[in-house]
Amino acid sequence: MKKNLNNLANLLMALITMRKELQLEVATESELAVLAAIYDLSNHGKTDVHISLLKDHQLVRKLPKPTLYNALKGLAEKGECTHVGTERSGLYRISG
Repeated sequence: MKKNLNNLANLLMALITMRKELQLEVATESELAVLAAIYDLSNHGKTDVHISLLKDHQLVRKLPKPTLYNALKGLAEKGECTHVGTERSGLYRISG
């Protein structure tokens, strides 16, 4: 049990360090989950991701729809992802 707690503590500390390095310290937990899911589904930022696939990803599957859409909006405002195509296209991509 103590080893598992040590591993958990190390993992959380690594996450804090990664957030600082990626300049994502102000991102919410939901935004981080959505950003990671988009990155995972987009072949590491190479393709666009449709919202229907995003909703099914294990990192965001349990998020309520309003939270998912608020996270997408927040990420877009922060310049981390962009909505692609028409207003109703449902496509998103990693910025940069």
